[in-house]
Amino acid sequence: MDKEETSRSRIRLFIYVVLGLLPLLLIPHGRASRLPLEAIEYYTNYPTDDISVRVPVYVYCEDLEMPDLAAAVQIQVDHQMNRTRDQRIWQWTLDIRDGKPEHFNEYYSLKVRIGAEDAIHVDNSLKYAELFVKMESIANNDVPFFVTQTLLFHIFHEEVEQQYLDHYTKTYDSNTGQFYIELDRDETVVEYGSDVKVLFTLFASEDLSGWELSYAISEYFEPLCLMISRLVNMTVESQVIYLDSLNYTLEAIKAQTSQLDADQTINLAIYPMPQRNIQQIVSGSNSSTFLIPQWGAIYLYPLEQVGSDKTIRWNHLEFPMEEFTSRLFQMLGLVKHPKSPQLRFEITQRLRILSNVLKMSQNLLSVEKLSKKGKLNEALVKNVFECLRFRNETVASLNSQDWDSALSLSNLALERSNRAFFDENLL
Repeated sequence: MDKEETSRSRIRLFIYVVLGLLPLLLIPHGRASRLPLEAIEYYTNYPTDDISVRVPVYVYCEDLEMPDLAAAVQIQVDHQMNRTRDQRIWQWTLDIRDGKPEHFNEYYSLKVRIGAEDAIHVDNSLKYAELFVKMESIANNDVPFFVTQTLLFHIFHEEVEQQYLDHYTKTYDSNTGQFYIELDRDETVVEYGSDVKVLFTLFASEDLSGWELSYAISEYFEPLCLMISRLVNMTVESQVIYLDSLNYTLEAIKAQTSQLDADQTINLAIYPMPQRNIQQIVSGSNSSTFLIPQWGAIYLYPLEQVGSDKTIRWNHLEFPMEEFTSRLFQMLGLVKHPKSPQLRFEITQRLRILSNVLKMSQNLLSVEKLSKKGKLNEALVKNVFECLRFRNETVASLNSQDWDSALSLSNLALERSNRAFFDENLL
C-alpha cells in the first residue's frame, strides 16, 4: 500500500469513527440509543487497514566503516515487504536503525563481521545475531542483501509467515455482499490476561523423598516468569505426592490428586523411575517429557541421578526446567522460532494483538446483525464504544512500538466486544 492510499484509508477511518462517536458525544451522560454502525462497518470491512507495525532492529559493523548500511538494508526490506503487501493481512516492516541499541537486548541487533565464509550465528538466549561476510561479499555490495535475507527469512521468518492471508479464512456474507476476514482455529490453551497457576509436582517414592525445587525455580524459571507475566497473571506452587502412601482406588486417587485437575492450572510433574524403564518408554525419542494437552507435562526422571540422601539436586533440575518451559511456551501459544525467549514473546505479542483485532471485528459484526433483532440497552452500546476506544489506543501503542501496552489494550478491546456480543438482550 503506497503512502497516498494509506493516507486515504486513515482519513476514511477518521470520518467513520467521528460519525460513529457523534451520537455518544451529543447525548448527555454518554447515553446512546444506537450503535456506531459506520465505525463497525469500517472495522468489519477493513479490520487492519489503519494499523502499521514497524519493528526496530539495529544493524552495525565494527570491523569496517559502513555508514550507509542501515539505509541500504531498509530499502531492501521495504522492497521485499511491499512486493507481498496484498498477500498479507496488515502493514508490517522492520525499522532498521544504524548503530548499537542504547540498552543491549532491548531491541534486536545484528552485528556484521568480516569472516572467512559467509555465515550467521544467532544467539538463542538474547535478541542478537552476528552475520559473517567475506571481503569479496563486501566488495560486491552483497551485505545489505545478506542482512535483509537474514532478518526476514530467518530471524523474523515465523512472524512474516503468520501474516499471509492463507492463514486466515475469507467469509462471504450474502446479506451485505461483503467478504470478511476470519481467524482460523485458535490453538492457544490459555487465554491471555487470565489467571494461571503453574503447579510443580514431584511423585516421590522410597528411593526419592525430596527435591531442591525452590533454588531451581529461582535459577531457571523465575527469569522467564517476568516475561510470561506480560501474557498471563501467573502464580507458582509446588507439592510432593508420595506414591507409596496413595490409596490405589480410583476415587481415592482422584481425591489425593484433585489439585492436578484444577481449572487454569498448568501441571509440570516429575515422575521417577529406573533408566532402563525410561529407555523402553521413550525408545526412539530424544526427550523424556510427555506433553498432555489441556493439562501440562510429565518428565520421567532417572532414579540413578538421585543423591545418597534421596534428594534431587537443584542443578539436576536444569534440563527438566528447560523441557517444562518449552512445553509451557507451547501451551501459551508462543511461536516456535526463533529460540530467543524474549524475541519469541515479542513476536507472540504482536500476533496476539492481530488475533484480538480480528476477533473484535467479528464480534462487532455479530453485534450489529443481532441488534436488528434484539433490543439495545445502554450497557451494550457503552461496551461497543469502549471497545472502539481501546482499539484506537491499541493502534496508538503499536505506532509507538509499545508492544506490552498494545497487547493489554487489545485484550480490553476484545473483552468489551465479548461483553457486547453476549449481552442478554441479543441472546
